Amino acid sequence: MFGVGGLKKRIADLEARCEWLSAELTAARKPAEDCRNRILNEERLRHEAERLRGEAERRQREAERQLAERDSLLRRQEAELLRLRAEASRIETLLKWERRKVRRLEAQLNVRKGKEDYFGLATPSSLKLNKPKATPENQAKKGGAWKGHPGHGRTGFTREDADEVVTLDTPPSTPCGCDAPGWDAGKTVSHCVVELIPARTVERYYQKTVFTCPNCGRKTTPPTPGVIPGGLYGNSLFRHHADCCFQWVKSPDIPAENNFAERILRPVAIARKISFGSQSANGMKTREVLMSFLHTARLRGRDPCRTLKEALNLLSLDPKTNILPLLGF
Repeated sequence: MFGVGGLKKRIADLEARCEWLSAELTAARKPAEDCRNRILNEERLRHEAERLRGEAERRQREAERQLAERDSLLRRQEAELLRLRAEASRIETLLKWERRKVRRLEAQLNVRKGKEDYFGLATPSSLKLNKPKATPENQAKKGGAWKGHPGHGRTGFTREDADEVVTLDTPPSTPCGCDAPGWDAGKTVSHCVVELIPARTVERYYQKTVFTCPNCGRKTTPPTPGVIPGGLYGNSLFRHHADCCFQWVKSPDIPAENNFAERILRPVAIARKISFGSQSANGMKTREVLMSFLHTARLRGRDPCRTLKEALNLLSLDPKTNILPLLGF
């Protein structure tokens, strides 16, 4: 049995122990709170890591799906490319055979057999090599125009229209051949010659003195320089690209005429005739441009209407657009 003093002491001890335990509890509460906060923070980090892992797995699956789709698309494109290459090779082979066929047909069409005339269908009857023999009644007819006919041959120009008048009054250097001492000057005759000067032509009017042999009466005139006797055009017309003028004599595959170009122009000329022309300079220029464009597109293997539409669409956006690439230039 405790006495009162013992109980008081016991109570004091218990109160002191309670205070100590309270102090210990207060001291231990902060580390526990810190530990609890660390646990909560680690739990939050764990949930965030799981969320990020799930997001990464989702993105990886999406990337794998896109990669699979891209691989599938790439395989389809490769297969399509192989098909197109095979088709292009087949078309190229067919085109090569068609070109060979065209060249063979052109060679058969253009080969001369030795019976052609000088200028093909444009050869005048007087120069035909293989013309049929004339009938007796035609042989009995007198050739040439009737007396007094003015004629429709090649016409020259007058002295007033000439760009230059040249007088040739030098007597011939060669003698007549009848032991005459020289030539006697007489009247003057004209000879119209068209000379080609780069970018323009010059109409030169020659005045040539007629010289007469005093013994036999033979007449002669000085030769016109730079032109064949009686010619209208000077020899300088053939000075430019002279090496291209007679290519047809080197190979029988090259025609000696321009009938192909004439046949291309024939429909345009017929349309102009039956429509009475363009009636204006602007209309004529417009028709020239349209016909040149359409025929060029057709000859280069393009659809004329479609190409013209594309050209008009480009020109509507910019009038200075170059449309030659549409024709393959």
